[in-house]
Amino acid sequence: MAFGFGNNGGVSGGSTPVPFGGIFPNYSALPLATSFLNKLFYVKNSQGTQWLPGSLGGTYYPSGWYYSDGISYTYQTTAFQATQITVDGGINNDQFVTPLTLQNAAQRKLLNCGVVTDVTITDKGNGLIDISGIEVHFNTESDFSGLVNRYTVPSLLNVQLNANQYIYVVANYNNGVPIYQLTTDNSIVNHSTILNVVQLNWETLNSVNELHVFKTGKYGLGLANKTGHRLIHTERFGYQEGLQISEYGTRNIRIESGIVWYDGEEIMTNLVTTATAGHEFHFYYPVASVWNVQKIMQYPNSQYSDGANLVSLSGNKLSALFVFKSINTDDFCSYGVLGNQFNSVAEALESSLPIIPELVQKQSKFIGRIIFQNGASTASRITREVTSNVSSVPVTNHNDTANRDVAGTHTRIYPISNNATAFQILRQDGTTVMVNVDTLNRLLEIGDIANGNYSMFESNGVYAAKGSAITWKDEMPSYLLNVSGAASPDSVSHNVGGVLRQFDAFDGGGTEERKSGSFEISHEMVVDEAMKLLGYLPELHIHWRPSTAGTGVLKMFFDWEYSPPQGDPIPQTTLTFLDTIATPQQYRHKLTSFGKLPNLNFQVGGKIGFNIRRTPNDPQDTYGSDILLEQIALHIPCDTNGSRDVYIK
Repeated sequence: MAFGFGNNGGVSGGSTPVPFGGIFPNYSALPLATSFLNKLFYVKNSQGTQWLPGSLGGTYYPSGWYYSDGISYTYQTTAFQATQITVDGGINNDQFVTPLTLQNAAQRKLLNCGVVTDVTITDKGNGLIDISGIEVHFNTESDFSGLVNRYTVPSLLNVQLNANQYIYVVANYNNGVPIYQLTTDNSIVNHSTILNVVQLNWETLNSVNELHVFKTGKYGLGLANKTGHRLIHTERFGYQEGLQISEYGTRNIRIESGIVWYDGEEIMTNLVTTATAGHEFHFYYPVASVWNVQKIMQYPNSQYSDGANLVSLSGNKLSALFVFKSINTDDFCSYGVLGNQFNSVAEALESSLPIIPELVQKQSKFIGRIIFQNGASTASRITREVTSNVSSVPVTNHNDTANRDVAGTHTRIYPISNNATAFQILRQDGTTVMVNVDTLNRLLEIGDIANGNYSMFESNGVYAAKGSAITWKDEMPSYLLNVSGAASPDSVSHNVGGVLRQFDAFDGGGTEERKSGSFEISHEMVVDEAMKLLGYLPELHIHWRPSTAGTGVLKMFFDWEYSPPQGDPIPQTTLTFLDTIATPQQYRHKLTSFGKLPNLNFQVGGKIGFNIRRTPNDPQDTYGSDILLEQIALHIPCDTNGSRDVYIK
């Protein structure tokens, strides 16, 4: 409503005069609006805090004109909008914030720098491309001291790439006018005002004309969360799962799909089968020390690389194809380079990575090698060697590892000899481990070599543990049968832990019952003299359960004889044990030992024949119920890994 002064001393609202009601010090001093109709008043001073006006439910009323319509006062409110600088400062508490200002403030405080929308590369052929526009978060200062906000980087059209040159496409803040920038120097990226967007390589080697694209992802969204998730699993170009390598058909390569991490991005790679169109293998080879490439379906089997050229393999020599998988979600690329010529599979396995092209180094992951013999239709060996990164520089000098710290563990490796075949590893807890590589006898020894306690690995796959360390094995009977007639234990059913099971039950009253069996003397049971002197002898034990909740003492007998190979049986002294059941223990699993067997100089191929029996009328056997026999076994000390043996075929 517009007001003006009328001829009668009032104020006119349009063409109708509005009478003037008077001047008052503040809003509270005004008369009730219901007492005056069509009356105009003037208030000299504001009232209350500016945080929220009275028209919005607050206590603030400004100075100025108040019009009464007989119901309430109408007045002109004043907006107190905080500036962006005031909001960013976060100190003032009596001004308003619009949604736009609030959003800007939140973004500036919480956003991280990076790309937030996908980039699209349009391949127009022969290295000519279009780069789509994207949204990014830039910091206004290169040292992250400024504010972060969202910006649009406009598209860049008709960009001509140089052939066989690796290019980084970055987004540049450019003082608030963002642009794309193409560079061969990725060190200019500071992740604040200059951001990675995509990496490109237009390849024209040999007959190939192909654009390779690696998008660095939308790392401007949730960077902290993505980085944390990535670090849980792996490192840069870190392996998480998949990427198994095998061959099929005739020298065709199959690489399973997998998951690899690059920075904060989880990358799902595709299944590759090189006999499929579009899945061809990119075979790189040097010609006069210059890289060439050929797309093939079958891996080569008649040449090797001397670093400068391909050379034909001689005789039955071998070579190795080092295989890499492209780290992209939308292609089926795999790469490979040949190694040198080798005399054996072992020599090929020991070889280091050869020099590899820049594209392969920066845009793929080494996953394994295919070792083949000259002219062979199948591989001699295929290895899976997924690592956290790849290097184009093979290690050729191992003599510079003195005093080398392993990060985070303070483990130090000291060469003991000049030829670096013996090492001492000083661990964080102060203990040492010796490592010796016997190149003459092709042995690897690890452990306390000086004191004779160590592990030895031979080149033919044999493993041996040397020293005083003892491991154990359980030897089961060759057979275990019930005897005939009334002396045979009854076969009974019991519900044990909710499982209805069948047991041999030895009576608790009246009848003597027994089972008959034998043990064969195995290699592990032939304990050497040094172990015997230390008291290491086979020990006999049984597993059993009480059948009721009764108490008492159980007595069991082990009658036995030893028969050497091709020899007569030699009677032995009966072994017994007593086991007290002091409290009700129905179905409790119990393991009781008869003790160690005497030193009889057992021979491999000999036999131990036995009866295990219970005689309830023995005065020492006071448990009046059946006992349920589960197992009888010999606990054997041995010089092998015992139950720790693991063989990977």
